[in-house]
Amino acid sequence: MADKVKKVTNSSGAKIELQGKNSVGIYGKESTIENSGDVLLTSTDNDSKSVGILADKGTATNKGTIKVDGGKSAGMLGLNGATIANDATTGVITITGDASAGMYVENSLPSNAGTINIESNKSAGIFAKITDAVTRNIENTGTIKLGGTAKTESVGMYAEIGSTATGTTTLDNKNQITVDQEKSVGMFVKNGTSDRTKGKALNNATTGKIDLNVKETVGIYAYNAEGVNDNVINVTKENSAGMYGSTDSHITNNKEIAVSHEKSAGMYALDSNATNTATGTITLTGSATAADGSAGMYGKLTSNATTADYTILNQGKIQLTSVTKNVGIYGTTGASVSKKLTLQNEKEINIANGSEQSVGIFAKNDDSNNKDKLVAINTAAGTIVADSSKSIGISAEKSTVDNSGTITMKKAESAGIYGKSGSKVTNNKEIEMKENKSAGIYLENSDAENAENGTITVDKGTSAGIYGKFTSDATADNTIVNNGTITLADTTTENKSAGIYGKLESNAAKKLTISNNKKIDVNMEESVGIYAFNATGDRANLTAENNASDGEINVNSKNSVGMLANNSVTNNKNKIKVNNEKASGMYGENGSLVTNTGTGEIEITAAGEKGMGIYATGENTTTGKVTEGVNDGTININGKEGIGMLATAKGKVTNNKEINGSDLVEGIIGMYGSDDGTKVENASAGKIELAGKKSTGMFAKDDAVAENSGNIKLTSDSKNSVGMFGSSSGAGKKLIWQIKILLM
Repeated sequence: MADKVKKVTNSSGAKIELQGKNSVGIYGKESTIENSGDVLLTSTDNDSKSVGILADKGTATNKGTIKVDGGKSAGMLGLNGATIANDATTGVITITGDASAGMYVENSLPSNAGTINIESNKSAGIFAKITDAVTRNIENTGTIKLGGTAKTESVGMYAEIGSTATGTTTLDNKNQITVDQEKSVGMFVKNGTSDRTKGKALNNATTGKIDLNVKETVGIYAYNAEGVNDNVINVTKENSAGMYGSTDSHITNNKEIAVSHEKSAGMYALDSNATNTATGTITLTGSATAADGSAGMYGKLTSNATTADYTILNQGKIQLTSVTKNVGIYGTTGASVSKKLTLQNEKEINIANGSEQSVGIFAKNDDSNNKDKLVAINTAAGTIVADSSKSIGISAEKSTVDNSGTITMKKAESAGIYGKSGSKVTNNKEIEMKENKSAGIYLENSDAENAENGTITVDKGTSAGIYGKFTSDATADNTIVNNGTITLADTTTENKSAGIYGKLESNAAKKLTISNNKKIDVNMEESVGIYAFNATGDRANLTAENNASDGEINVNSKNSVGMLANNSVTNNKNKIKVNNEKASGMYGENGSLVTNTGTGEIEITAAGEKGMGIYATGENTTTGKVTEGVNDGTININGKEGIGMLATAKGKVTNNKEINGSDLVEGIIGMYGSDDGTKVENASAGKIELAGKKSTGMFAKDDAVAENSGNIKLTSDSKNSVGMFGSSSGAGKKLIWQIKILLM
């Protein structure tokens, strides 16, 4: 023991062994202490409260061995501005007593360049308690290992900053921290001031490394502080996190976090910010037999957050590989939050082959919150690419989604964006679905907009640009709006897709409106631009509109339809082009009402051989409504053997304005009706003008009713044509006519 003695030395080969409690191996006040020998504190009492080397205001260096077996003890203790160091070459500190520390300081500076072994519970390699105004950088350039048999709840480096502290305290790991204890932490800074920048935990560039080798562990834990990883953190077991920030912290990854086990996270932020920077990479691999995955970044917002909104931000790379059900960025909220959590990708999220049922960004909002409390954004520079089936680019539950970047889904049964439970989904840029049984946007009781600059491309069959399903769980009327471009790709082997498919289940309590304000290209055979399917008892519950000014649907493939209604109401207010064989502009069934409005035009082009403008068929036996097709606008037929309006199986079609047939093709029919109970009507304001050869103004067959109260005009070029024609396929069939025909 030395009080103001200049230097105290325990030389190499010398040994100090103390067996009692409350013991101190070497003590110095305002002195220089050096241990090159052994200091052994052998008391195993849980309340031993012993110290190997104690420096008060002076300096202490351990170049030898310190072993502490008792609880609530310390290998080295620094007080009142002391500086204590564990030497690089030969310094070894081993702690086997619980609630102890290899190095403990109060308002002093510790550093480890040697080895610290923690083989006890609830202990620390380095523990710093700070309440003063001094700025300190606490370094580990050596090795800290949390081990021992069945030991738990320890920390490699720990700083506790009191509320009165005005300096900045940094924990700086420049070498190795190994965590072999469950429920333990590599680096932990707990800041009690009102300024989170006063505390920082840094895993330093080039040489800093933290290995988490057991479950329920954290590499860097920041509490109201900053956590920064500039090198490598390895997460190898479940229920762990490379970095964890809570209580208004900001955690940052600038280099590499590798998660090789399921049910863990690269970064976890609770009421805090997290950033994976442009140089940062988070990789998820997982065990080969895993049934669950992990999250690259995980954010949670609770009602405890009252002063700031928070962001989980990826500016680098997140790689999801070789295990199922991974998530790139996952965000969730607690009940009744007052602030907002944003999940934002500014660079790259990759779902690799083998990571099935994975999600790029997953936003799960508590039902008690408004959808704007949790926001998922893929920015203009952001890319989400999935090479595994049954995966989702962005998934949202009662959340708000903005895709302003690129989402590419390469495998089947996937969705670019999935929104449910009252979410709002907006695509401002690009979504491409490369395989079948997929959807660019998939909705459940949510709203979607493909915005002005948004493009959705569907490359394979049995898929949809936007698909929406609506049930009794919907709390408000819903909308699907296309203000951009939706394309069903031209392919010779794929079919049966839809640009927009909206479905009301039989128990749906709210209404759905589908609006196309720009462009849908149907290039895939047996496909539909807009499909409105309504299983409720009122067709007015589902309305689909191709709107005036800019709405355009191009039916460029065989046996396809621009707008298809099942027990629904559809209105064409602008332009539908039928550009291929046996295709239709509008098709209604099961008691629907389909209307080409006063501003609407349906054009069957020269390529649309045997194409149809409006087709109405059948009735709804539950509601008693027949399917109705109405033309209040213009239907132009330029395709051979095209039909302006067709009704079958008790359907009804009415022309209130214009049906025009080109003189360049033959075999055109203005209106066609077939089957018992079917009616075709050219109303008083209706006009049918046909100029091609072998054309027919109105054709009725097999008990269909044909009524003309308007004008049928066959021009001088329409040779071998008929104003109205009827035929019967067998005995007992009848035709009913009311006729007004103008021949020119």
